[in-house]
This record gives sequence, structure tokens and C-alpha cells, in this order.
Amino acid sequence: MKLGFCLFMSLWLLFSYSNFQETSIVESEFLLEKQINLKEILNGYWKAEEEENLIIGFQDTKLSVIRDGNLQQIASIEGYKTDEVLLCIRGNIVNLAVRIEGEKLQISCSQTVPCKGLKLGDNSRFQKMDEVSQSFKTQAIVLGTDVKLSKKQIVKIQTEMKYRGNLEQKVRKKKQVDFKKIKQIDRDNTNYLIKLVEKIGWIDSKRFGKRTSIEAFLIVQHSGNVGLMMAALPKLKEDGQLNSYALVYDRLQLMIGKKQLYGSQLSTSSEGEAGLMPLEDPENVDKLRKEVGLEPLAQYIKNFGLKEVKVFDWNCDK
Repeated sequence: MKLGFCLFMSLWLLFSYSNFQETSIVESEFLLEKQINLKEILNGYWKAEEEENLIIGFQDTKLSVIRDGNLQQIASIEGYKTDEVLLCIRGNIVNLAVRIEGEKLQISCSQTVPCKGLKLGDNSRFQKMDEVSQSFKTQAIVLGTDVKLSKKQIVKIQTEMKYRGNLEQKVRKKKQVDFKKIKQIDRDNTNYLIKLVEKIGWIDSKRFGKRTSIEAFLIVQHSGNVGLMMAALPKLKEDGQLNSYALVYDRLQLMIGKKQLYGSQLSTSSEGEAGLMPLEDPENVDKLRKEVGLEPLAQYIKNFGLKEVKVFDWNCDK
């Protein structure tokens, strides 16, 4: 009797386990299929409904953020779930929730600090684009020839640059910071400078004076425009603005998903802790800083109220 019962239980457990395995395999295959389908559906470009001139692009292992026709940010895609895209932002795996209805896409993100790094609003809505006029490659804009200008033309440009420089600094120094206003001013300044340098060449100190050349650098640094920043880098070096070169270089590297070289860019972790964004060569950073006229890191961070040099190691592979 006991032998028969044991045999019955053994067969029942074997059947149950086999059935469980088959169910698990079916569920796994279903989830994998949904993940593959999500990747295929998202692939391409999507235009924002709420924010004008904002496009996001999903291509293989990267998410591109494009504003005003210019590549602004790149985030690494680490994987897909059934209704989420896993991104690597500032060393954090960020779960970007996606909801697709036909040709419409809604995205939301719960990790506030990392998502700010991506500069996408929560619960943003997008419409699938049939075709894209540009390839949005990471390349510099084409600068115009350094044509000879009249004194009147130079003074006009100097006056305009001074006005724009004062405006962008004034709004940043207010006690109640208006980020929407800052964004609009930076966008207007960027569009103005791009049109100008494409026509007359770079705003250097030789033609326009040191102050005007610095004002051009500030517009570039706050532009968030990869093409403009790439075009400005060699010109800043040629003009002897090595510390400005270092600041633009670091910001650009971080924007395209790489590490900074000179340690000029600080940020906060997901826990709200302040520190330096990842360094390419931490052991030689002070030597590199000295070469471009920047003070040692230990002194630099004191300007931000920090007592010790903390470097974030934002690596999603760890």
C-alpha cells in the first residue's frame, strides 16, 4: 500500500514538474518575444507632442535626444523588458517605462536625478515619425570663412553678444531660478550664434576682442548643442582660450556618453551626494588641468563648498 502511494506521488510530482517546466518555457518565450517586439517597435525616431522641436531616437544600443535638429544627448540602452527600456545614465540603471498605442508613445521615469540628466520630462508623449530629414550624426557644424568685416559690423556683433551674454548671466544669478526662461534664452542664443558663425566664421579675440570671444564661449557651453561644441573646440584652442576649451571638452564628452578629461563637471548622485563626474585619467588629472591653466582639483572643488575630491564611478556594468 505504502509502495503504491509512494509510486503515485512520485509520478504526480514528475508530471507537475514537467508541466511547470513547459509553462515556464512558454512564459519565458512569450516574455522574450515581447522584449524583441518592443525593441523593433521603438526602433526609429519619435517626435514630442508637448515640446516643440524635440525628437528621440532608438537605435540598437543607444537612445538619442535631439533638439532643434541637433544631437543633444546620448544614453546607452542596456536592455529591454516587456514594457520598459533599461538605460545607463550617470552610472545608474534607469527604468524608462514605455506605453505604446498604435503610432503613439508615452514614456515616464521614476528615478528623478538620472532622468534629469537625460533632460526628458516625465510622462512625455511622442508620435512615430515616418521619415527623418537628417541622420543626426555626431559631427561639427560647418563654420564660415573668417571674412574681413567693417568696424561698424564688428561693433554691431560686439553689442549683440554683450547683450546676450548679460542676459544669460543675469537670469542664472536670480534667487528664484527660472529654468524655463534659462532654457529659452540658451536656445535663442544658440540659434543666433550658429547662424552667425556659419556666415562669418568663429568669434575669436583677434577680430572681436577677448570679452566678445568669452561671451561666445559661454553661449557654446550652455548650448547643449553637440555640433556647435565640436566646431568650437579647435577654435578655442587656436584662440588661446585653453581653460574654456577644457570646460567645453569635458561637457561634450559627458554628453556623448564618455568620461571627462579635466574634471570640470560636477553633479549629484541619485542619493543627492555632490561630486565630480567620471574621469578618464584620474591619476593625471591635475597635470592635465595645469596644462590648460586650471587650478588643482582640491582647490577647484572648494569653490562649490566641497571639502574633498569625490569622483563618481558611474559604470552600469558593475
